[in-house]
Amino acid sequence: MLMIAEISQAEIFKPVNELLIRIAVIVVITILIILLLSLVIVLLSLKPIVQLTVWAEEISRGSFNKHEFNVPDNEIGVLYQTFTEVTESLNRVVNVCQHLL
Repeated sequence: MLMIAEISQAEIFKPVNELLIRIAVIVVITILIILLLSLVIVLLSLKPIVQLTVWAEEISRGSFNKHEFNVPDNEIGVLYQTFTEVTESLNRVVNVCQHLL
């Protein structure tokens, strides 16, 4: 005895469609996580640069006070150290000029 059953196309593709929806959700969630992590990394990376910028603006207004903040041990840390040395040098020059006047 031979039995023939008819299955609709929607029923055949139902598991495939469900899999595609799951994959799409996973991809969207992954993209959102990557964007969030990228934003956090960028904000953490920019914080010392923003602090140096504020310090530079204060120096341009004549305030040679040293600022202490945490900097990473990379190029930004080197920039902070160099900026500290330049500020100390400017402070010494200003002090010498004030004594001469």
